[in-house]
Amino acid sequence: MAKPSFLYIDGSKDVPSSVIKLGESIMQKTGIKEGDAVKISTGNKHAILWVRKSNEQNMARANSNLLNLLFKEERGIVKITKTTLKESKYVELKLLENSDINVLDAKRSLIFTPVVENGYIVVFIGENTRPLNFKVQRVYPSPSFITTTTQIFFS
Repeated sequence: MAKPSFLYIDGSKDVPSSVIKLGESIMQKTGIKEGDAVKISTGNKHAILWVRKSNEQNMARANSNLLNLLFKEERGIVKITKTTLKESKYVELKLLENSDINVLDAKRSLIFTPVVENGYIVVFIGENTRPLNFKVQRVYPSPSFITTTTQIFFS
């Protein structure tokens, strides 16, 4: 992993749940480029996100639902570290609230989602506009991203 940086991040419902949007000046300062994967951490909670370029020079934005899960707020300071991902072979996810999910729809919605062991992800499944929050119980290798061949288990 690369050297971590700290940055202030804002939440937005317009940002996909597996993406962080970074302004060009932030990318230059951190050495992070569009298409990279990064780990964001606050305390003992973390997530892996794909980097996309923002039109706002000095802004960092992520999905507000994910930030609420990590911070209990829609903004805060995170440690951000560039990371390398491989394809997930196996992922075990724990749904953090009681909800019925269609397993097939859930698996389709998870394709290309980056995961890290003991990390968090937010997924929007099918027509359901309410986000589903998961804790990643186990993943091999860690960190990685889910593909069509990944074995996904729900606990």
